[in-house]
Amino acid sequence: MSLIYKEYDDGFVVRRMRPHETTYIQQWDSDLVPTGRDLDVAINSYSADSDGFYIGEYRGEVVASVIRIPLAEDVFYGSCFYVVEKFRGSGFGRRIRDDVAAGFVGSKTLCVDAHDFLEEMNKKRGYISGYNVVMYKGKPPRKSTALPAGTTLKNALDVSFDKIIDYDNKCFVRPNSPYRYKILKQWIRMEGGKSVVALSTSGDVIALACRRPSVEGRHHIIGPLYAGNILMAQVLVEELCEDLETSSQGDMIWLNMRESSERVKQLVRLLDLEGDLRMLRMYLNGDLGDLNHDVFAVTSVDFCGY
Repeated sequence: MSLIYKEYDDGFVVRRMRPHETTYIQQWDSDLVPTGRDLDVAINSYSADSDGFYIGEYRGEVVASVIRIPLAEDVFYGSCFYVVEKFRGSGFGRRIRDDVAAGFVGSKTLCVDAHDFLEEMNKKRGYISGYNVVMYKGKPPRKSTALPAGTTLKNALDVSFDKIIDYDNKCFVRPNSPYRYKILKQWIRMEGGKSVVALSTSGDVIALACRRPSVEGRHHIIGPLYAGNILMAQVLVEELCEDLETSSQGDMIWLNMRESSERVKQLVRLLDLEGDLRMLRMYLNGDLGDLNHDVFAVTSVDFCGY
């Protein structure tokens, strides 16, 4: 039995998402692009009665969803806003988003990555536009880039997590986030994934990259990809892809990246990536500005766009 937030006279109910119900959202999203099990990690990082994971149910059928994830005390990330096609226009989306989820966010800053065609509608609701986030795709690169002098690469599981979070704090939207700590600790252990870090001569983490599989097919999503320069970012991606198949029928990699960054543009050319899905970062109740300089690819547009 999941927590019920609101019931309506016509039978529509907004309640807390159950862990197994992330499969609905993964199925909906996979109609557009390959989708990872990112939401599984997120929902399992919180207690069963935590707010932020909302399902709309009508006469026993799951028909809508919306996610509001606290990234820090003053910042939320919103995603997975969806209504099953045959119920669009019924008001179910407005109810789950505005009647329930909005109350959890309150006056704190909400970030979303919206489809371009929703920009004007979102502006009327008080959002302001930021930058474009593009989902790039390509074949896995082979190792061809020399590791910068004085650095070493290691599997993230072989490095102190405290050192990893110390570096992540420099790149993430807010340092010392307890939410980020819980999620990242699971992220680097994701089944079927791979996470690597670069270490300086003093043993400090100076770059981080994670890869996880999609729900279906031979697709792999990379993020976060944090590095101080383009060369290090390229080395990390090549390391993540070492065990992937490069043939025409082989694997594909996907990265969610800030389109306007010149460093990202150069990395896209070096990795021979092409843009697929284009989104627009938008903010409600504030403007968090640009991404940190070291952020080449965000963690996940499903629940953590930083």
